[in-house]
Amino acid sequence: MGINVSDAYGRAYDISLETESLRAVRRALVSYSGDISVSWSARETQYILAALESAIKKLDSAAAEMEGICSDVKRAAQDIRQEEIQRKRERIAGARRALDNAENSVRTLEEKKDLLTQELAALAAQNADISAITAEIEAADSELTEAKQIEASCRTAYYNAQRND
Repeated sequence: MGINVSDAYGRAYDISLETESLRAVRRALVSYSGDISVSWSARETQYILAALESAIKKLDSAAAEMEGICSDVKRAAQDIRQEEIQRKRERIAGARRALDNAENSVRTLEEKKDLLTQELAALAAQNADISAITAEIEAADSELTEAKQIEASCRTAYYNAQRND
């Protein structure tokens, strides 16, 4: 499950709004401090101004810390998102390599099948030729057997003819 970068940026924006609110309070305190130092000259003025200065410093520190947090949230969200994108790219690349390998295997096996089919066709043609030659041999053998019978009959007739004289 990935990080919602928009949500993280939204939260960072909320933090920046709060930071701006702190800065507005700071500006108001600075203004009050200026007004007090100009308008009031009592002995307790220095304590009030010191307290206001301390509060202003704390507001500056808190605002700076909140800005840092805001930056960190944005950077962390972006870093996580980049890592997720990189992992996704790696998964896609791995799947692409596997697909390429599978496609190469299919292509190789199809080529092998085509060659074997051609060889089978050649063997079938040779088998047809063998069958035809076998049929011719059988016919020739039959004719030879018949010719040998005729030869034997003729030889018998020839020998018989020679004896009768």
